[in-house]
Amino acid sequence: MPYPRIQIKGRLTGDPEIRYTPNGKALCKLNVACNRKQHNPQTNQWEDKGDPVFLNVNMWGEKGETIAEQTHKGTQVLITGELEPNNWIDQKTGNQVRAFQVNAETVALIPQWQGKNQTPTQGWNDPQDNQAWTQPQTDQWTQPPQNQQPLTGQHDETPPF
Repeated sequence: MPYPRIQIKGRLTGDPEIRYTPNGKALCKLNVACNRKQHNPQTNQWEDKGDPVFLNVNMWGEKGETIAEQTHKGTQVLITGELEPNNWIDQKTGNQVRAFQVNAETVALIPQWQGKNQTPTQGWNDPQDNQAWTQPQTDQWTQPPQNQQPLTGQHDETPPF
């Protein structure tokens, strides 16, 4: 039976940790904090409701390597994956610990907005991110036709077949 699919939105509580299996497959481990939000009509702001939920997330392969390169502590993410039980025996107490982890299929980065009518902040302060955007060159296929005779409304109504 497959595990339940889950979608979570949260922030990374630390930098991603990348590991490799003996056969070279990458495993990216993420720790994500998720908060429920509630709108406060008095302040017209969204506020945290209740305690946060912390989840361990695993992402395998090249996707995991890419996420490890592109994220850091505090990055807001949207994760889709399978919720899987992760049970073990605590070495110190000898008690069985029951927890859950998410095996991620996708991790999307959520841009951080500075405020109303502003563009998202640049995520990692790369110098290339601060370069000005240039206007794309015109494409001849998107240009309107030139030097064509206007349609006069006279046309042959017999089908061409």
